Amino acid sequence: MTFNNKPHFIILFVIYSTLILFVYALDFSNAPAESPSSDTDGFLPLTKKHVVIRNKVKNKEILNVHCRSSEDDFGMVHIPWNSTWDFSFHVNFWKITKFRCHFTWHNGGSHYFYIFKVYRDDNPDGRFPVCKECIWE
Repeated sequence: MTFNNKPHFIILFVIYSTLILFVYALDFSNAPAESPSSDTDGFLPLTKKHVVIRNKVKNKEILNVHCRSSEDDFGMVHIPWNSTWDFSFHVNFWKITKFRCHFTWHNGGSHYFYIFKVYRDDNPDGRFPVCKECIWE
């Protein structure tokens, strides 16, 4: 009885080729969309997202922000009034990425918000369009 490696080689080649195509597809997802309505990034897992937080608090104080997900923790960030802070991340393979931020400012108390949820911000069939750049004020 002889062992033939050809079927194994073909299967490995197909898996490797598929992986290469998937990586290139992720790289092309960073290209600008023609219009917001044609954005289909929500279809692929691991799509890149960009969140921008702009400090527009009414008392013009420094905004303290601590954002984290189950995969990332950006630590405490201090945003001067009328300035921005941003970060980028990739939606995870299971499409369950959530970012929760804790916002505090002088005489403003303490507030928690989910600034990114896949089912809300990365769902082509959702109430709002797919968010590739999510801007919060």
